[in-house]
Amino acid sequence: MKIFAYRHGDRRRIGIVDGPFSRDLTAALEAAGVVDSEQDLLRSDFFRPQRISAFLKRWRRYAPKIEGKIQFDLPVDRPSKILAVGRNFADHARELGNEVEKEPIFFAKMPDSMVPHEGVIRIPKGVGRVDHEAELALVIARDGRDISPEKAFSYVAGYTCLNDVTARELQGADKAKGRPWLRSKSQDTFCPVGPYLVPIDDVLDPYQLKITCRVNGAVRQSASTSEMVHKIPAVISALSRTTTLRAGDLVALGTPAGVGALAPGDVVEVEIEGIGCLRNSVVAAEEATFSKAAALAALRPRLREAIETSRDGGEAFERVVALLDELPHCHWTGIYRVEPTGVLGLGPFRGKPTAHITIQPGKGICGRAISTNSAIVVDDVTKDADYLACSLETRSEIVIPIRAHGAPVAEIDIDSDRPSAFDAADRAFLEDVAAQLGSFLERTHLPRMWDDR
Repeated sequence: MKIFAYRHGDRRRIGIVDGPFSRDLTAALEAAGVVDSEQDLLRSDFFRPQRISAFLKRWRRYAPKIEGKIQFDLPVDRPSKILAVGRNFADHARELGNEVEKEPIFFAKMPDSMVPHEGVIRIPKGVGRVDHEAELALVIARDGRDISPEKAFSYVAGYTCLNDVTARELQGADKAKGRPWLRSKSQDTFCPVGPYLVPIDDVLDPYQLKITCRVNGAVRQSASTSEMVHKIPAVISALSRTTTLRAGDLVALGTPAGVGALAPGDVVEVEIEGIGCLRNSVVAAEEATFSKAAALAALRPRLREAIETSRDGGEAFERVVALLDELPHCHWTGIYRVEPTGVLGLGPFRGKPTAHITIQPGKGICGRAISTNSAIVVDDVTKDADYLACSLETRSEIVIPIRAHGAPVAEIDIDSDRPSAFDAADRAFLEDVAAQLGSFLERTHLPRMWDDR
């Protein structure tokens, strides 16, 4: 059984490989009224094959087949940490001039370094040689600390593939000065993971799995997990004496010999027998030039779907803000509500409740204010001490009213450190988004736009 996450529009959904088909497991969970987070599902052992099989026996008809190409997402949602074992294959330790340690060596990779299957590894300018490291990784099932080796496997939900991409020259320079490996291991995109989570019950022997790494089809690494020096129970027990392991955390178990350099244009694959094949392309970070026209065009259908599939105005606003924040020429996006009295208030966005600051006409945050019930104006940047959390250098470059039933009910506010980055195309784009939001509010129950969830 293979479980995966994928993107449908701007929503993350859970899928499952069910025989020759891939099915939308999230749809079945929603039909069954399950509202647990992915971490809660892990803690409840939902992803064990017998549990999923029993669930699908009743709810399969509500899990439609996934049609078309799957856009894979990370197999675990927002892990609190990614932990890894260094020098856990003797041949790899020796190829880098190191000795095998009697006690496992641990390091961490930042969660922001993760990219999914078919995502892009970006090599930053000036980091020197960047290597691939194919690894088997554990997905932790439930929270635990001071776990005994005998109980270690009960804390494992399953396995996935991981590429511990490493800036080798940075690592060497830091090691020489006795510094940790953080910057060599945690550059953005330096932790590809996926595509599948394979439940622990479906892996009969985790020490008899073949690990292969290919670059442009040529084999670079080929070994067996039987060569691991420190086995899974010892790794989990040792880690849990230092930190509490949380549901969804990842633990990478080390890489075999054969690590080598990656270059822009390469395609690197990490394949682990019975687990899957993780594939990622490599580019130079400086090649990632920004085309505003292309970015706006790509964002239009995503915004349209985000608005039309929202439950109410509050969720529509949250999702629009999150998408607009992806535009690199904007450093802040906000949507502010307009009370019937003309008073401007905040949110509820990004999970904040509706007990908001209320700003009387003539006051503002970073200079934004409502002067009347029919017009939105931009004042000078506020110097009110209550609002100093906002940068005094910030200026509102574009303010677009959102109208419903003929009256302004909210505003989209876009800020930038580079006023020249905005042009007529931005304003037309945002006016279209505001019109979509206004139409959505008119077709839904307007008072619910501020509901807490």
